[in-house]
Amino acid sequence: MKSFELAELPERWLIVPPEQLSDEALGGVLQEYISREGTDYGLREVTFDAQLEHAKRAMLEGECLLIFDRQTECCQLLSKAQLKELVTESAREIDE
Repeated sequence: MKSFELAELPERWLIVPPEQLSDEALGGVLQEYISREGTDYGLREVTFDAQLEHAKRAMLEGECLLIFDRQTECCQLLSKAQLKELVTESAREIDE
């Protein structure tokens, strides 16, 4: 299996660096993501603020990417593994 390259992203997808967003916009994206995902942390309770800080850190460290889809005009946060999976699926659909 060949290695994943960000250059393989479909043209309609755009990676939005967190530095290009205002603090307010970044906070809004992260809050929406956390409330939508319903993250399960197992037996211990994790506060919304702790989840927010964890997601922000993951984005700033490049573990998680903000992807804007020009076709649907929606954005989503994806881990690099999730993004790789989507790119692979997209390439398979094109090949078929």
